[in-house]
Amino acid sequence: MIPGMQKVAQAVGRVIRTETDRGVALLLDDRYPYASYRKLMPTHWQVQHGNIIEALKEFWHEKETP
Repeated sequence: MIPGMQKVAQAVGRVIRTETDRGVALLLDDRYPYASYRKLMPTHWQVQHGNIIEALKEFWHEKETP
């Protein structure tokens, strides 16, 4: 499980390259809500459940708002 989550973290890290970059990584798998996987995720990751489309709209709208 640890080597797999290391690869996930590396892939997610490719989304953000500079301090001004913003991005979203969707981890769409039934495993990720489990505590055993969550404890392997970096603490700064924001894990959300629910309507993905609405969450993405909100994320990108926040970027446009000064």
